[in-house]
Amino acid sequence: MSKFYSILFISILYTTFSFGQSNYTPASIEKKDGTDVKGFIDFKDWGRTPRFIHFKENEQDEKVKLTTDDLKSFNVNNKKYISKIVDIEVSHYSNDHWKNQNGFKIEKDTVFLEVLIDGPKSLYGLANKQGVENFYISNQNSNIELLKYKKVFVVKDGKDYQKELNHYRGQLLLFFDNEKWVNNILSKTAYKKMDLMSVFEKYYDIHKVENKNLKETYKAPDEKTKINIGVTAGVNFTNISIASTGSNSDIDMGSSTSYTFGLSFEISPQIHLQRFTLYNELGYSSYEHNAQVKLGNTISSSRFYDYDLSASMIQLTNLLRYKVYNQKQFKIFLNAGICNNFILNAKAERTRVENGSEPTDIFKGTKSYLLGGVFGYGFSINRISFENRFEWNNGLADASRPKSSTTRIGLLVSYQF
Repeated sequence: MSKFYSILFISILYTTFSFGQSNYTPASIEKKDGTDVKGFIDFKDWGRTPRFIHFKENEQDEKVKLTTDDLKSFNVNNKKYISKIVDIEVSHYSNDHWKNQNGFKIEKDTVFLEVLIDGPKSLYGLANKQGVENFYISNQNSNIELLKYKKVFVVKDGKDYQKELNHYRGQLLLFFDNEKWVNNILSKTAYKKMDLMSVFEKYYDIHKVENKNLKETYKAPDEKTKINIGVTAGVNFTNISIASTGSNSDIDMGSSTSYTFGLSFEISPQIHLQRFTLYNELGYSSYEHNAQVKLGNTISSSRFYDYDLSASMIQLTNLLRYKVYNQKQFKIFLNAGICNNFILNAKAERTRVENGSEPTDIFKGTKSYLLGGVFGYGFSINRISFENRFEWNNGLADASRPKSSTTRIGLLVSYQF
């Protein structure tokens, strides 16, 4: 069994490493001459706006590096990017951009902008390599304008104070023709992607009542936190070891097989590819071990006992899941976290074989709660996932002697609704 798991683990790691190097996703590009080409883009977890992309027209082709010099636009993973010459607030690139830079420092550059809202009035975003965001607006057929925002230090009474230059609010007021609703919400609108997108969404919601043709032609997909609920079931292989006392050897209770089932809750935070998720399970599990154990090292002192060790529990498992390969229909993931075991029933007794005496307790007491560590890996196809999971804890013994430990290997199948 251990050889099988070793081979499986190595196979998963090899596949993970191989797939983790690239993530070619169906996409399309528009070249400078206006030619549209469908193919595949190596789509990474872009927390920063890319300066270039790797493209293949066919999956078996060699990758080609494309920049703003080569492309007008590209589309991948329901996201749109356009190549434009724009103003950039470059003082943000300095680590001390708050100090000695009390005005805007603007430079022009040719970059890819992410299209956030496209229509008669459009919104775009750009995140530099430090993660500082710039946002842009444009009317139909007009130049793209930088929304200006910056944090600076001002000196008052000999002390430094932080101040925000919120020029973007005045720009948006003019951009939306001083409409009353805009003035009412701008004071609460932060220089953030979701806040600015909500202003544009409100504009289209108001005006499409008067003009059904006035609507956005594209909106970037939501990146809100998502919760996926599912069911899980599987089989556990549990091993229990009881530490030696005196001259006795450690007692290995061997392996038992049992079934487990429960509910799963996967929380996907607001990040681009949602590679990191919080995966939680609430389930039921149990085990039962029976073994005949010899205590004593000499003929005269040898005693044989029937050990009976079993437990049933509610398990709350909290895992951090990382999707090393993250396609829509196929994913490979790693899990690590903790398992909270709330004991419902526990039995830890032994009976001497020779005289058939009444059962006695193996431990001085048993715990009602166990905290264990968990590690696992697996893959998912569409809504179904398969996982190999390892759990370990310090066992039922509620005293230092004799100590016990529990290790568990689980093979699980899950389905998300």
